[in-house]
Amino acid sequence: MIQDPPAKPVHIKSGIVPKLIAYRDGFVDATSLQPVAWKIATPALSTDIMVRGSYSVAVVCQLDANTVLTWQGFHTLDETPEDKQPGTVETGCQLPPTLPVVTGALTQSGRVHIGDADAQTTGATNPFPFTLQVAMGTYELVATTANADPSTNKTLIQGDIMVPAAGGAIGTFDVANGAAHMPITALALSNPPDPEKSTEKITASIEVATKSNTAATISSAEYDLTAEKDETKVTVYALAKAAIPAGATQFVTFTGRKLPKDAMVPQITTTRSISKPLTVGDDTSTGKALTGLPGGITIPAWGMDKTRLTVALPSLPALDDLTLEARGKAAGAPATSVRYMINITADYLNATTLARPVFDTDITGFDPTWKIDFNQAYSRTITSQHDTVSMGKLVSHESAQFDEQVPAAH
Repeated sequence: MIQDPPAKPVHIKSGIVPKLIAYRDGFVDATSLQPVAWKIATPALSTDIMVRGSYSVAVVCQLDANTVLTWQGFHTLDETPEDKQPGTVETGCQLPPTLPVVTGALTQSGRVHIGDADAQTTGATNPFPFTLQVAMGTYELVATTANADPSTNKTLIQGDIMVPAAGGAIGTFDVANGAAHMPITALALSNPPDPEKSTEKITASIEVATKSNTAATISSAEYDLTAEKDETKVTVYALAKAAIPAGATQFVTFTGRKLPKDAMVPQITTTRSISKPLTVGDDTSTGKALTGLPGGITIPAWGMDKTRLTVALPSLPALDDLTLEARGKAAGAPATSVRYMINITADYLNATTLARPVFDTDITGFDPTWKIDFNQAYSRTITSQHDTVSMGKLVSHESAQFDEQVPAAH
């Protein structure tokens, strides 16, 4: 007789006290062959549950006065998240941070990036002011000029930028002291779309991520899909290796975006991208190594299971996690915005036969005003993310997204 594995604790953390917490211990009930039933837990900022393998968590919370979120996470006990303790799930019910406002200026007009915020300078004369909202902490400032001739741009990377809790002025920065940009003329895609068969547009960009900052774009240009095979496809500008400080990484990113046609109903937008570390002088910069865009997310088969939105998972690129989201207006309360979100890890998909996720709103205690009115206009999105790591270093980051704006029912 096969015994069930022992139950283990999972810690559920929220930044907002949920209105509802439920969880599923397992995937399919062996007797009924139906999805395992939800169990209700006491709503709290911190809740412990006991599960045996693949499990699901659902929470409902009031994000603000006019927005209700239903968040579901699909996980396994074997997962080892990089930034969380094993057996801990941080739900989507988190308070938005209160961000200090900082002001500063550049001696040249350009763009400034601190933390995960960036802004264009304003004004027509030196100094050129900027305003950012950034969480308290210590960062690097990345500032890039915006000259008409991109070959003359420079990028300044300056560390030890203090953002106090109260915000305030952080100084004036001279980007002329920054590093000159180096032209990269031979970047190429191994699988560019055929412009005669596809409306997809490709953009190449150079980005720099520092120890405390998300990636800041320092150069970008549209990829020439009509160029001959041996001709230059795109010219972007990067920083020499010596200009990249310790703990920072320069990336080249190719992004493909297919916009809806004017008459297309529903409005569908697809995006796919790949980022790779770039060192000026390596094979990528000299054109000896090609980069291929990941496969996109094909058009999924959305449907309704009674009053619940569901989707048959389409062909997907390689992924580490998958996020499904729907946004609309509340049934019977049109002033209230409703969001559904499901986050599914690759481990869960590999451990189960999940093929059609359901935005489950039939949980005991689920209030009708937390449901989307699908007779009104709403949106639905699928996003995948995938990192390739070798010897502890990031080789590439891939993402793909399918976004659909659904009109109101007639």
